[in-house]
Amino acid sequence: IEANIGGSNSLPLLAIREKVLHLEPLHKIKDDAVQPVCEYGITLIDAARATITLGQFEDDALRNNINTLLASYQPSEILIEGGDTGTSKTLTLIIESYRDTSRHPVVVEKIGQTAVFPKSNALNPDIRRKMERETSRVKPWDVDETIGELHRK
Repeated sequence: IEANIGGSNSLPLLAIREKVLHLEPLHKIKDDAVQPVCEYGITLIDAARATITLGQFEDDALRNNINTLLASYQPSEILIEGGDTGTSKTLTLIIESYRDTSRHPVVVEKIGQTAVFPKSNALNPDIRRKMERETSRVKPWDVDETIGELHRK
């Protein structure tokens, strides 16, 4: 079996969570230090290689690290936080620029603060009962809720 390593269906999915940092006054910054302006939490899922990579890093005003990440991994799908407190305008513009200049199709999806899951329609009543949640509303960007969902039985 020959794998399509260079094809768009072998490129990873990237989920990005951004936190804008409060800037220190200029007199508190060391002369040659580059002050971080934001922090990213990322999850990179490469299904073709069966790998999941988690990372967290700070970035400067030019967003050099996130630009390097996009250029290095060339994701085919990017998930970002939507809503009022979602992704900054700067990151949104960087991702749109990456999408518009990429050699392969790139899907960008904004995930809201809350999502609604429908009730299970599994035919087997035991499976349907296991799939039911206490509430149909979930918070995909809430770490504790996400970990609870992963360990739900």
